[in-house]
Amino acid sequence: MSMVEVMIGLLLLALLLVPSLNAINNQFKMVNATREHIQAAFVAQKVIEMFRAHSFRLISEAKADESEKSETFEHKLKNDDFYKKHVLNNVVYEVVTDSVKILPVWTSEAAENEGKNSAKKPNAYVFQFEIKYEDSRNKIHTLPVTTALTRRE
Repeated sequence: MSMVEVMIGLLLLALLLVPSLNAINNQFKMVNATREHIQAAFVAQKVIEMFRAHSFRLISEAKADESEKSETFEHKLKNDDFYKKHVLNNVVYEVVTDSVKILPVWTSEAAENEGKNSAKKPNAYVFQFEIKYEDSRNKIHTLPVTTALTRRE
């Protein structure tokens, strides 16, 4: 075999291997991106479960007594790293505190009573927040989440 034949063989081999390796690399990036997004959904589910497990009367800062404001879920989510920051596979998932909204909902009868008695509590809360994370390619992503919680009778 001459040197020219070897060079042509290496060139053909490179022309076949480079696109194949590039396709495999792109597939690997897509798998990582999917995994990180699924983990963001897992973190959102974990925050929702903490929201549902919290005492209904201590959900919103707006409806809590002054002495109990620091015990509300809303206060903890905005100020306590245990509630707002989660690390999975070296990716930090964080609840964007500016996006947290806990909105009270009343039935029409409860809304009428609310005007007469401000101590009345809502029948449900709508909870909105965003999970922000930086992926392995240093791109920042957000996952918006909305759920509701009703009072158990």
